[in-house]
Amino acid sequence: MKRALLIAFIAALIISETGAAYAAETPAFRKFRRGFCNLFTFHMEVGHQMAEEGKKGGPGQAATMGLVKGLGAAGLRALAGVYEVLTFPFPFPDKYEPVLKDPEFFWTEPFSEPGSGK
Repeated sequence: MKRALLIAFIAALIISETGAAYAAETPAFRKFRRGFCNLFTFHMEVGHQMAEEGKKGGPGQAATMGLVKGLGAAGLRALAGVYEVLTFPFPFPDKYEPVLKDPEFFWTEPFSEPGSGK
């Protein structure tokens, strides 16, 4: 029972803080949102990297090098997501800069479709 109350309290605290931050889109909230998005999209890196390697060298390269690159990129994105969610109230790295800069979110350039504007 105590554990459930603690979890509910922490969730309410996070929701109240992020709700206020969302209204103003503060750098801290952007860091939280970036980390949260990375936590839920990290697994997509595997397919993306495999597709990119497949374009370069065919299915064999996609299944080998693409898989290895994808697993590495997915792990990196997941770790960055955890780090940013846990440290979003603090201004580090310098001025809430993103840990992953290329791209900051999974669904931004260079991942978007050509001509889509997203």
